[in-house]
Amino acid sequence: MDSHAQGSVLAPTLFNIYINDLPQTTSRKFIYADDICCATQAKTFKELEHTLTLDMSVLSDYCAKWRLQPSVLKTVTSVFHLHNASASTELNVLLNGKRIRHEHQPVYLGVTLTGHSLFAAT
Repeated sequence: MDSHAQGSVLAPTLFNIYINDLPQTTSRKFIYADDICCATQAKTFKELEHTLTLDMSVLSDYCAKWRLQPSVLKTVTSVFHLHNASASTELNVLLNGKRIRHEHQPVYLGVTLTGHSLFAAT
């Protein structure tokens, strides 16, 4: 992408056009500009880890094809569960062979997500 577009009001739109053909993943993707959140649910943590690791691989392959580099340092996992003890489970999800760091209260688009966030909307 042209360096003059970076930081402009058009940058998020241009980037969304650039990645418009993101491949299908099992998890649902939430995308704003270059921030992509993959969310899924499963009956077991092993199933979550498997699904997310496969999805990270699919997205990583796509990024490599288009000369994009996902950041392992900026990528995090998080668990939201109705049982507090289970919500503290740290997932073992890999991106490019490296374990993704776990955050109990991740920040996405400037919003800190907590277990309490699940009950904020009525």
